[in-house]
Amino acid sequence: MVGRWQRSLDDGAELSAQAYVDHTERDHPQSFSEILDTVDAVAQYTFRAGEAQRLTLGGSYDYARDRVAPSPALAFIPGSRSLSWARVFAQDQIELTPTLTMALAASLEGNPYTGIETLPSVRVARVPQSNHTLWASLSRAVRAPSRIDREFFSPGQPPYVLAGGPNFQSEVANILELGYRAQYSPMLSYAATLFQAEQQHLRSLAPTGQGLQFENGIEGRTRGLEVWARWRVVESWRLDAGVVLLRQNLHVASGASDVGSLAALGNDSRRHGSVRSSLDLGRAWRWDVDVRYVGERPNPVVPAYTAFDTRIGWKATPTLEVLFGIQNLVDPRHAEWGVAANRVEIERGYFVQLRFQP
Repeated sequence: MVGRWQRSLDDGAELSAQAYVDHTERDHPQSFSEILDTVDAVAQYTFRAGEAQRLTLGGSYDYARDRVAPSPALAFIPGSRSLSWARVFAQDQIELTPTLTMALAASLEGNPYTGIETLPSVRVARVPQSNHTLWASLSRAVRAPSRIDREFFSPGQPPYVLAGGPNFQSEVANILELGYRAQYSPMLSYAATLFQAEQQHLRSLAPTGQGLQFENGIEGRTRGLEVWARWRVVESWRLDAGVVLLRQNLHVASGASDVGSLAALGNDSRRHGSVRSSLDLGRAWRWDVDVRYVGERPNPVVPAYTAFDTRIGWKATPTLEVLFGIQNLVDPRHAEWGVAANRVEIERGYFVQLRFQP
């Protein structure tokens, strides 16, 4: 359940908040079962500081209660944990000239494993014409450790063959992006982004005297191209399409060791794309169709697949919308990762969503 609130103030400032509550139950026969309850809240305040600056200040807090029942195959120790994350962030958007803007941003994120992580970014955008934008950005991204990295053990009782690393640190990526977007006509827009990420401290699987253990022994580079377009065919029908081309060059860091994790970590599809059709059926009904294509994964090989999702939205009242959706409409199941012997397949799914906006 998600709730959002937003208010525009008289001086042009904006105040917004969002909160959600999520309950998940997972049951993997002969492996483990989990009950996870999550609460998340975020708020931000945006205002002008003079004629040329727009500031955004905010913060968020997440709390999760995780309960995992062990099995002979694996365990999380301790089995139950209460975890919390907190974040404060700020952004200063500066109009340097009528056609050139710069945004400086930073956030401090606290997690239960490595403490405070710093995530800075800088973005520059130039608008040579009203319907064309060129932009570039530099940023630092972090994946803080999860319970798997620190508290996972297999089998469920000692001696352990595989264990989480007690000193596992955050994975880090320093990212450069170059982009262009344009509004070709009132009915057609498109964009392209080149990106490159220099990655450090990625998860590896290192041998120790007690078995295998998760460590931060892999590094490398990921680069690619993302292209998307939006076409409003007629007033009631819109098409969105996009494609991503990806190349990875990962290797074991100097002085580190790895047993099989490098192949799995870099086992991403080199290309994937999607097309979405959104059609308004009168005033009260909307029909969306998504088609997703994911190319073959190289090692271990996972075949390429195409998935169809669809949903129908009904505006029951001016304030209430009801949506019904089906995921994997034409294929009852398909594989997305893993070796063939124990590969997990994603089954067809159904969902109902209620949106209320007073």
